[in-house]
Amino acid sequence: MNKEDLERVKNEYKGLLVIKRENLRLKERKDELEAMPVVKEYLNLVKILYNYKDYSFYGVENLTDDEVLLHAAASARIKDADNIYIYHNTKTKSGELTDYNAEDAFCSTYMTLEKFLAEDKKVAEREEFEKNNVVIFPPKDEDTAAYIEKVRTEYFKTAIDEGLDSAKKYALEKSISYKNRY
Repeated sequence: MNKEDLERVKNEYKGLLVIKRENLRLKERKDELEAMPVVKEYLNLVKILYNYKDYSFYGVENLTDDEVLLHAAASARIKDADNIYIYHNTKTKSGELTDYNAEDAFCSTYMTLEKFLAEDKKVAEREEFEKNNVVIFPPKDEDTAAYIEKVRTEYFKTAIDEGLDSAKKYALEKSISYKNRY
Protein backbone atom coordinates (compact mmCIF):
# COMPACT_ATOMS: atom_id res chain seq x y z
CA MET A 1 0.00 0.00 0.00
CA ASN A 2 1.36 3.40 -0.83
CA LYS A 3 0.69 6.79 0.82
CA GLU A 4 -2.18 7.59 -1.54
CA ASP A 5 -3.88 4.27 -0.74
CA LEU A 6 -3.41 4.88 2.99
CA GLU A 7 -4.88 8.38 2.63
CA ARG A 8 -7.96 6.96 0.82
CA VAL A 9 -8.43 4.31 3.58
CA LYS A 10 -8.08 7.00 6.27
CA ASN A 11 -10.61 9.30 4.57
CA GLU A 12 -13.03 6.43 4.01
CA TYR A 13 -12.66 5.41 7.69
CA LYS A 14 -13.30 8.96 8.91
CA GLY A 15 -16.32 9.26 6.63
CA LEU A 16 -17.77 5.96 7.83
CA LEU A 17 -17.24 6.94 11.48
CA VAL A 18 -19.22 10.16 10.85
CA ILE A 19 -22.01 8.12 9.23
CA LYS A 20 -21.94 5.60 12.11
CA ARG A 21 -22.24 8.33 14.76
CA GLU A 22 -25.05 10.06 12.85
CA ASN A 23 -26.91 6.76 12.41
CA LEU A 24 -26.57 5.98 16.12
CA ARG A 25 -27.83 9.46 17.01
CA LEU A 26 -30.80 9.08 14.65
CA LYS A 27 -31.61 5.59 15.95
CA GLU A 28 -31.54 6.86 19.55
CA ARG A 29 -33.87 9.73 18.63
CA LYS A 30 -36.18 7.34 16.76
CA ASP A 31 -36.37 5.11 19.84
CA GLU A 32 -37.16 8.13 22.03
CA LEU A 33 -39.95 9.19 19.68
CA GLU A 34 -41.39 5.70 19.37
CA ALA A 35 -41.73 5.57 23.15
CA MET A 36 -44.07 8.59 23.05
CA PRO A 37 -47.83 7.70 23.09
CA VAL A 38 -48.71 10.01 20.20
CA VAL A 39 -45.99 8.48 18.03
CA LYS A 40 -47.13 4.95 18.99
CA GLU A 41 -50.63 5.91 17.85
CA TYR A 42 -49.24 7.33 14.61
CA LEU A 43 -47.25 4.15 13.88
CA ASN A 44 -50.31 2.04 14.60
CA LEU A 45 -52.33 4.14 12.13
CA VAL A 46 -49.61 3.73 9.51
CA LYS A 47 -49.78 -0.04 10.00
CA ILE A 48 -53.59 -0.02 9.66
CA LEU A 49 -53.44 2.09 6.51
CA TYR A 50 -50.77 -0.19 5.09
CA ASN A 51 -53.12 -3.14 5.62
CA TYR A 52 -55.78 -1.26 3.66
CA LYS A 53 -53.41 -0.67 0.76
CA ASP A 54 -55.19 -3.32 -1.31
CA TYR A 55 -58.21 -1.01 -1.31
CA SER A 56 -56.33 2.21 -1.95
CA PHE A 57 -56.51 1.72 -5.72
CA TYR A 58 -60.19 2.49 -5.41
CA GLY A 59 -59.15 5.93 -4.16
CA VAL A 60 -62.23 5.90 -1.94
CA GLU A 61 -60.79 8.57 0.32
CA ASN A 62 -60.96 10.97 -2.64
CA LEU A 63 -64.54 10.12 -3.65
CA THR A 64 -67.80 11.65 -2.52
CA ASP A 65 -70.13 9.37 -0.57
CA ASP A 66 -72.37 9.16 -3.65
CA GLU A 67 -69.42 8.05 -5.78
CA VAL A 68 -68.48 5.45 -3.17
CA LEU A 69 -72.06 4.18 -3.24
CA LEU A 70 -72.04 3.78 -7.04
CA HIS A 71 -68.63 2.11 -6.88
CA ALA A 72 -69.91 -0.31 -4.24
CA ALA A 73 -73.01 -1.09 -6.31
CA ALA A 74 -70.93 -1.72 -9.43
CA SER A 75 -68.43 -3.87 -7.51
CA ALA A 76 -71.11 -5.94 -5.76
CA ARG A 77 -71.88 -7.85 -8.98
CA ILE A 78 -75.63 -7.93 -8.58
CA LYS A 79 -76.92 -11.29 -9.80
CA ASP A 80 -80.68 -10.91 -9.71
CA ALA A 81 -81.48 -7.48 -11.11
CA ASP A 82 -84.98 -6.18 -11.59
CA ASN A 83 -86.01 -5.14 -15.08
CA ILE A 84 -85.37 -1.46 -14.54
CA TYR A 85 -83.62 0.50 -17.29
CA ILE A 86 -82.71 4.05 -18.14
CA TYR A 87 -82.98 5.15 -21.75
CA HIS A 88 -79.53 6.29 -22.86
CA ASN A 89 -79.64 7.15 -26.56
CA THR A 90 -80.76 6.22 -30.06
CA LYS A 91 -78.42 5.59 -32.99
CA THR A 92 -78.66 5.32 -36.73
CA LYS A 93 -77.50 2.22 -38.60
CA SER A 94 -74.10 3.92 -39.05
CA GLY A 95 -73.83 4.48 -35.26
CA GLU A 96 -74.52 8.21 -35.21
CA LEU A 97 -76.70 9.59 -32.43
CA THR A 98 -80.19 10.61 -33.44
CA ASP A 99 -83.56 11.45 -31.89
CA TYR A 100 -85.71 8.71 -30.38
CA ASN A 101 -88.43 9.14 -33.02
CA ALA A 102 -86.17 9.99 -35.98
CA GLU A 103 -86.91 8.25 -39.28
CA ASP A 104 -83.32 7.01 -39.51
CA ALA A 105 -83.35 5.59 -35.95
CA PHE A 106 -81.95 2.04 -35.94
CA CYS A 107 -81.58 1.08 -32.28
CA SER A 108 -81.84 2.49 -28.79
CA THR A 109 -79.54 1.83 -25.88
CA TYR A 110 -80.90 1.22 -22.41
CA MET A 111 -78.73 1.07 -19.29
CA THR A 112 -79.70 -1.34 -16.55
CA LEU A 113 -80.25 0.58 -13.35
CA GLU A 114 -78.77 -2.03 -11.01
CA LYS A 115 -76.14 -3.89 -13.02
CA PHE A 116 -74.46 -1.03 -14.94
CA LEU A 117 -74.84 -2.81 -18.28
CA ALA A 118 -76.09 -1.55 -21.64
CA GLU A 119 -78.64 -3.26 -23.88
CA ASP A 120 -79.32 -2.26 -27.45
CA LYS A 121 -82.81 -2.76 -28.86
CA LYS A 122 -83.70 -2.29 -32.50
CA VAL A 123 -86.50 0.17 -33.15
CA ALA A 124 -88.86 -2.71 -33.96
CA GLU A 125 -88.16 -4.26 -30.53
CA ARG A 126 -88.41 -1.06 -28.45
CA GLU A 127 -92.16 -0.99 -27.85
CA GLU A 128 -92.23 -4.58 -26.57
CA PHE A 129 -89.11 -3.99 -24.44
CA GLU A 130 -90.50 -0.80 -22.91
CA LYS A 131 -93.85 -2.49 -22.25
CA ASN A 132 -92.23 -5.42 -20.40
CA ASN A 133 -89.72 -3.41 -18.36
CA VAL A 134 -89.58 -0.29 -16.24
CA VAL A 135 -87.84 2.30 -18.43
CA ILE A 136 -86.80 5.69 -17.11
CA PHE A 137 -86.43 8.46 -19.68
CA PRO A 138 -84.11 11.36 -18.79
CA PRO A 139 -85.40 14.91 -19.26
CA LYS A 140 -84.45 16.09 -22.75
CA ASP A 141 -82.68 19.16 -21.42
CA GLU A 142 -80.48 17.26 -18.95
CA ASP A 143 -77.10 15.59 -19.52
CA THR A 144 -77.96 11.89 -19.89
CA ALA A 145 -74.84 10.50 -18.18
CA ALA A 146 -75.27 12.83 -15.21
CA TYR A 147 -78.96 11.96 -15.01
CA ILE A 148 -78.22 8.22 -15.05
CA GLU A 149 -75.70 8.69 -12.24
CA LYS A 150 -78.17 10.79 -10.24
CA VAL A 151 -80.99 8.26 -10.63
CA ARG A 152 -78.72 5.31 -9.79
CA THR A 153 -77.42 7.09 -6.71
CA GLU A 154 -80.90 7.92 -5.48
CA TYR A 155 -82.14 4.40 -6.25
CA PHE A 156 -79.36 2.73 -4.24
CA LYS A 157 -79.63 5.26 -1.39
CA THR A 158 -83.35 4.61 -1.20
CA ALA A 159 -82.81 0.84 -1.31
CA ILE A 160 -80.28 1.00 1.52
CA ASP A 161 -82.18 3.49 3.70
CA GLU A 162 -85.80 2.51 3.05
CA GLY A 163 -85.74 -0.93 1.40
CA LEU A 164 -86.11 -2.36 -2.09
CA ASP A 165 -89.84 -1.71 -2.32
CA SER A 166 -89.29 2.03 -1.81
CA ALA A 167 -86.45 2.02 -4.34
CA LYS A 168 -88.64 0.26 -6.91
CA LYS A 169 -91.43 2.76 -6.23
CA TYR A 170 -88.92 5.58 -6.83
CA ALA A 171 -87.89 3.99 -10.16
CA LEU A 172 -91.52 3.51 -11.18
CA GLU A 173 -92.28 7.17 -10.44
CA LYS A 174 -89.27 8.21 -12.53
CA SER A 175 -90.31 5.95 -15.40
CA ILE A 176 -93.52 7.86 -16.03
CA SER A 177 -92.00 11.33 -15.59
CA TYR A 178 -90.48 12.08 -19.01
CA LYS A 179 -91.67 9.38 -21.44
CA ASN A 180 -94.14 11.80 -23.02
CA ARG A 181 -91.25 14.08 -24.06
CA TYR A 182 -89.84 11.54 -26.52
